[in-house]
Amino acid sequence: MAQAPPVTESAASKRFPPATAGLFREVLAGHGQGVTQVFQSLGSTAESRLIAEDRTRGTRAACMTLRPDVGHGRYEFYRISNDLFVLGVDCIYDSPRLEFLPGEDLIEFYFKLSGRLSLKLPGESGDLVVGGQQLLIWFQPSGVDTSESMDPGLRDTSMSLYCRPEFLRGLLARDSMTTHPLLDALDARRSGRVWHCVRPLSSTAMHLSRCLLHNPYRDGMRLLYAEAHSLELLCEILSEFGEAALSGSARGSDCDQRSLDTARRIIATQFRPVPRICDVARAVGLSETRLKRDFKQRFGMTVFDYGLKCRMRCARDLLLTEGLSVSQAAFAVGYNHHTSFTAAFREFFGCLPREVRSRGKAAKLA
Repeated sequence: MAQAPPVTESAASKRFPPATAGLFREVLAGHGQGVTQVFQSLGSTAESRLIAEDRTRGTRAACMTLRPDVGHGRYEFYRISNDLFVLGVDCIYDSPRLEFLPGEDLIEFYFKLSGRLSLKLPGESGDLVVGGQQLLIWFQPSGVDTSESMDPGLRDTSMSLYCRPEFLRGLLARDSMTTHPLLDALDARRSGRVWHCVRPLSSTAMHLSRCLLHNPYRDGMRLLYAEAHSLELLCEILSEFGEAALSGSARGSDCDQRSLDTARRIIATQFRPVPRICDVARAVGLSETRLKRDFKQRFGMTVFDYGLKCRMRCARDLLLTEGLSVSQAAFAVGYNHHTSFTAAFREFFGCLPREVRSRGKAAKLA
């Protein structure tokens, strides 16, 4: 299958800002280069070490260990074929990292086990943040460039599978499947736009990802194990997406509806500390702008108003049924000072919290 033409250093310098403290692309392939260039040159640079190879099939495995002045941990790369690349990450950086991503017409299945990754969404003000135990499916067409960043001090563990849509179509065609909801969603996307979907990572996909990340074999068996588990992971994801049709739009997709439901549960149950909107957005894999917009469309009130309602109702129940003092109830729902809690409670219910507590005491004595 035809590969994307290499991006020359001169072309990259025109498309991207000056080089930064990047991740694996910057180190192994150079500024502005993509995943394709990384996997084409596995083991041929001083920074990557070849650990397994099957020359008859063109498969390779290599690793890159972080320098002590950068952090600690390693990346592991598997070139299963010219159409399927696999990347395992287990590392911690000592300083913030920023890497520029050229569009390559690749689908990335990003299995996030721990840590946090932020991606710029072209044309949108907010970032897409992917946290632990989430799956990101990301398609970035050629000519659409963006960037990703990683925070320091957080252990990042993840697996990524990279392939082209044609590779998936070829796999499905072996079983006489001419269409699939995931490919339909990609076909329906707006031309020249990034398509993405974030959803919770299933227990099966999480297990397979961890098996891949902690490959127990060496040499050729290591490559064989990686290939088997990579294809099994693809089967798992295609099976999950085959159970329900997906839409590429944020308003209609099942995965975004689940993200909104998860956001509502977080807001309704976590009061100490009260999560910031940006924290909730990060936890469910949506940009802050999209979370605020879609939450109001779905539930009929803003994120702030819903959170306030949940906190006030919880405080009322604690005063009525648990007999907590006003200060204790205020602390339980995220207030550090009972005076500000009293003012918010009175504005919400039209009465003072001590009056509600007195009614609760009277009801118990009756």
